[in-house]
Parts: sequence; structure tokens; C-alpha cells
Amino acid sequence: MSAPIPTQTARRTAPGTPRRRIALLVGAAAGLIHTSFSLLWAAGGTLLLDTVGPWASTLAAADPTRLQLTFAILALVKASAALIPLLLLLPHPPLQRTITAISWIGGITLLAVSAWRIIGNLAILVQGAPYPAETDHLSLLWNTALWQPLFFIWGAALIIALIPLKSKREP
Repeated sequence: MSAPIPTQTARRTAPGTPRRRIALLVGAAAGLIHTSFSLLWAAGGTLLLDTVGPWASTLAAADPTRLQLTFAILALVKASAALIPLLLLLPHPPLQRTITAISWIGGITLLAVSAWRIIGNLAILVQGAPYPAETDHLSLLWNTALWQPLFFIWGAALIIALIPLKSKREP
């Protein structure tokens, strides 16, 4: 009697796993929240525009068309980055390797940059770390409390969705 053939160790990120679905949807939601504000500002709205930084308010006063174009482009990029990873939920996604690779890069970048900015902003806000005189405390606070955490959630959700799962056949 021969020994059973060991099963091949397999790692997978199955499209239908609850963890993957939830993580991709959470990431898309965080990205679409960012997108919605960029669209609002691209349409000429000003709600929370001053929380982005003084550059936005200055540009809105000096050249509103340029500001709107800037935010329209940002909205397109953000919407694409938020929605394209959802293709990984399909059973056989088109360009799966490309989407996965870009999603890894995007997730790691979003997570790392937002974590770095949150830590740096908190150092200024809480510990009084040195900062440039032109620092706008309102935008610093909003970036620390809203914009950067949304980027962080977006990146973390993408990474969680992409981490391979152990096959059920593995011990």
C-alpha cells in the first residue's frame, strides 16, 4: 500500500470569500467618499474645501476653473482606484494579475502614506512638534481626523482583500 499523495499547498484569494467581499466593499466605500468630495469641489462646491489645505481655497479664489479641473481629474483617478479592484469579485476577472498588482501597490501606498501623515500630524497637534509657520491648523486637524483615516481604511481594506487565504485542504 502506497502513502497518500500529499495535496499541493495552495494559496488563493477566492473571489467569493466573505472576507474578500467585505474588504473590497469597505475599500471602495472609503475611496468613493473621497471621490464624492472631489466631485463636489469639481462642480464648484465649497463644503469642507478649506479642510484640504490653504492651497485649495487660494486656488478657488484665484482660478476656480483650474481648481475644478484639478478636482475633476482627482475624482476620476479616485473613482477608478476605488472601483477597479471590485472586478476581483468576478469569478474570472479580466486582467486579474494586473488589477491585483496595481491594487497591492495602491493599498500599500495608501496605508503607508496615510499612516505616516497621521503620525506626523498627531506629533504636531498633540506634542507640539515643530512645523512650518504657514501650517493651517484647520486643514491639519481635518486631515488627521478625516481625510488620512479614510485613505488608511481604503489601503488597509485593499491589503486585507488581497492577502491570500489558506486552502481548506491545508492542515
